[in-house]
Amino acid sequence: MQSPQYLIEIIRQKDQEIQNLKKELEILRMGKQVAKEQAKINIEAAYVIQESQKDKMLLELQAQNIKLKKASQQQQQNMISLQKQLNEYQNLISKQNEQQNNEELKTMPIYRTIYQSIQQSQEI
Repeated sequence: MQSPQYLIEIIRQKDQEIQNLKKELEILRMGKQVAKEQAKINIEAAYVIQESQKDKMLLELQAQNIKLKKASQQQQQNMISLQKQLNEYQNLISKQNEQQNNEELKTMPIYRTIYQSIQQSQEI
């Protein structure tokens, strides 16, 4: 048989092992809790990053939209300006044609008279 002193020492060692295991278990629990919290933080950070990227993309799209609207307005203004120029040229051409027609109408009787005179002189 073993001595009581030996048994007490074994009990004390086993108690120490139990205490160590309890400490390890507490450390593992704390590690699990830390990992849970870290995962939660990572998920929240990913969400914030995603929202930030969405906001950035939205701002970029809005800026592009504004540029396109400005370009469209500029094109419309250019089109209006070109239409005005075209109208002015058409009016100028119409006036020139009218003026030329008027001049032809004025000179036509003279040419007719000359032609008739030539005709008459050839008949004689």
